[in-house]
Amino acid sequence: MNENTMNENTNECVLLCVTGHPSAVTLCNAAQELSKQTNARLEILCILPPLDKENPDLQKLETLDRLAQTSGTVVNIYFNESPVLVAAAFAKKVKATRVALGFSERQIPTFANFLRQLLPQVPFAMIGKDGALYQMIPANRTLITGVRNG
Repeated sequence: MNENTMNENTNECVLLCVTGHPSAVTLCNAAQELSKQTNARLEILCILPPLDKENPDLQKLETLDRLAQTSGTVVNIYFNESPVLVAAAFAKKVKATRVALGFSERQIPTFANFLRQLLPQVPFAMIGKDGALYQMIPANRTLITGVRNG
């Protein structure tokens, strides 16, 4: 029985948003640790541009397949032009109590910024390239003890 299966009966849910980038494996490892520490089930979401559906990037799909195998959970893949809206709707669907994602290297408003605006009550965990977790807790919530903060 894997860690994710053990946490299926909990109301807590960590939603990990990934791309097909090879660093997704590091993100998944950190999110698995977070879900274990918070006794939460893990849901993995990837939203790709609609054009990828017609001409898929096999390397991305292989990375996502590896994630599913190593995490013991399903990687939910959607093809859509509005990834932030899809992610927010999916977070509500799975009743995510925490959202985890990697840092963007771009200096412009990012997916995380917009998603936080749509899910203001949900704590976020940003994951560094080294797998370190950085907690972003809404002002009216408290930090969960036992979770490593970067």
